[in-house]
Amino acid sequence: MKFLLTLISIWTYSLLLINVSNSQTYRGIIYKSGPLSFCQDGCDRFYLQPDSGYSFTYLLCDLDEYIGMHVEVTGYRTSCVECFALTVINISVLPPLGVDEPQYSTPTGYMVKQNFPNPFNPSTIVEFDLPKDAKVTLKIYDLLGREVITLKDNEQYEAGTHEVEFSANQFASGVYFYRIVAHNGTTFTDVKKMVLLK
Repeated sequence: MKFLLTLISIWTYSLLLINVSNSQTYRGIIYKSGPLSFCQDGCDRFYLQPDSGYSFTYLLCDLDEYIGMHVEVTGYRTSCVECFALTVINISVLPPLGVDEPQYSTPTGYMVKQNFPNPFNPSTIVEFDLPKDAKVTLKIYDLLGREVITLKDNEQYEAGTHEVEFSANQFASGVYFYRIVAHNGTTFTDVKKMVLLK
């Protein structure tokens, strides 16, 4: 028994060394946008808006005290379908960014991003950009083109980046499509595929 415990201890330590050796460092501002549906430990979903540009790094787990701060984060990548999950090893607070530098910029065009995670079970996030205030309709269709649910029905949104969660507890595994229509004088439409795996 003692030998087995020693082997487990060595294996765990080896994994830690591998993770630490593969760690990477990022700088940016931390934001929080709700619970991670695919995290078994009940983590909240945080993201880092890097200094270098508009992309997201998903961070685990409790970073509430750093929300809105300019930080340097070191961590190693963990398993996550279609997203970039980072288990934090170290986090340091950096001097604030210039007060005249906006934390967010208004999107320059309409864009519907790939849902994440994808494949998913049981829920996923649909993210889209609006360059102007618009009324948005978001519907989900099955592989045969039949509408299965309306998530947003001509709902008013301000210009910016928005997220809508789709919970598929009552649906069977398979391929689905989400279609977004944004209307503001002109009409923007886009359709993307997603996969539900149970």
